[in-house]
Amino acid sequence: MNPVLKQVSGLQARSAQMPISLRPLKWLTAAALAAVALGAQAETAYRLKLMVSPPGTSSADGLGVNSSGTVAGRAFSTEYNAIRWVEGQPQALDRYAVPYGLNDVGDVVGQLSSQGMVWHADGRRTPLRSPDGDDAASVATAIAPSGMTAGLALVADQWQAVRWDPTGAVSLLKGLCEGCTSFAYGIASGGWTVGQVHRSAGFDPFPRAALWRGRQLTDLGALHPDDGTLARGVNAQGVAVGYRATGWAMDHLYAMRWQDGQATTLPTLADDPNSRCEAFAVNDHGDIVGYCTAPDFQRRAVLWRRAGGIRDLNTQLPQRLRDAGWRLSTATALSQNGYITGEARNTRTGETRAYRLERLR
Repeated sequence: MNPVLKQVSGLQARSAQMPISLRPLKWLTAAALAAVALGAQAETAYRLKLMVSPPGTSSADGLGVNSSGTVAGRAFSTEYNAIRWVEGQPQALDRYAVPYGLNDVGDVVGQLSSQGMVWHADGRRTPLRSPDGDDAASVATAIAPSGMTAGLALVADQWQAVRWDPTGAVSLLKGLCEGCTSFAYGIASGGWTVGQVHRSAGFDPFPRAALWRGRQLTDLGALHPDDGTLARGVNAQGVAVGYRATGWAMDHLYAMRWQDGQATTLPTLADDPNSRCEAFAVNDHGDIVGYCTAPDFQRRAVLWRRAGGIRDLNTQLPQRLRDAGWRLSTATALSQNGYITGEARNTRTGETRAYRLERLR
């Protein structure tokens, strides 16, 4: 399993000098296509669609969504298949492939076999190579509206954060030291990229969330010296989201937001101190999606609104879907106009489907 797939699955990932900003951070605690209305609080309502899974596949999930409501994700049979859903209907991109994001143009990025790839909306494909050439692995994790793409590549047998321009030309995002591992997981307009950096060559048990603007790197730090942090998403204002991990096994996860030098721990469901939460994406309005575990230890898709608070997206599911066993277990991406995607799981049958929530007002 490649390192990005581990990240998306909820497992944590444990260079010439460049300008590095280590500014202090202030830490704050804080079966058929279904279409149904999902009402949240008075100001917001959603319509839910379960994406049609391709024939012969046993599971699927959504990993990216754009402002047209197009969803990118994966479906599994005996191998992973990259899928693009348009109005709920699947379009196969490639076998042995996983997509991780798409932009409003409709371009999808991910990994085909062991190489990063762009599947363009017009049907073209652009390989995204490592600086070490075709024989070195690479993964594309996110794509900006401009076509700039973030990801990681093996360079001298070490994973390094990289960016590709729209032509496929690659550049390194250097880490905290020569030979230090780094990863890039999110990208936005304005030159912002986020991910994770290790602080020493070799294994680092407490890696740090990272924010790049152009070639300038900010180590986003940690609340305690023995915390690990990771940033998954970023918006055009440079607001980053992700998680911090604590505990002997680094298995206590807290969703985080980093903004203007402040690191904020996002609320949990029912203020449960034992809840594990991760934030996956943030849009330019400041809304954030991810998941939290409930007191029953099951993952639930959640939305943190810019105005504050946390919303379990399952609490508004129509009774007939809940009676049928469906639960929204993760929210992995959201668009600028409020579309949300992730994984829906049927607790009775074990079936998983990609879904899309459409914001109505």
